[in-house]
Amino acid sequence: MGFFFFGFYDRENKIQILNIIYIVCFIFYILIMILKFLSPKTEYEIFYKDNKPKVVITTYEDKYLIMDCDYDKEQNQLTTIYTKNYEFIDINQAKEINYINLSKEPIIEKNKPKNNI
Repeated sequence: MGFFFFGFYDRENKIQILNIIYIVCFIFYILIMILKFLSPKTEYEIFYKDNKPKVVITTYEDKYLIMDCDYDKEQNQLTTIYTKNYEFIDINQAKEINYINLSKEPIIEKNKPKNNI
């Protein structure tokens, strides 16, 4: 909308304050969007499947993409996400989901350590 006014409102090549406000708002909006996508994810959903903690990465076509993780229930902290074994499960299979907000990004690893299997 700002570009519409920029093209038609300023016919005499005078810089109008309204045009400057539109341009600044547009640039500010673009910067906020860039920062939002570059910031690390800190909110996760945790649930247990077969007595093992699983982290929900995303949803796709009414399914959760889940991965193994190391989760400290007492401190409510997710320390590591293991990306090698993942699976899609139906959303209705996930019961008692815990929502956690982390202060730092968890470690992403491919394989679980041998002593943790």
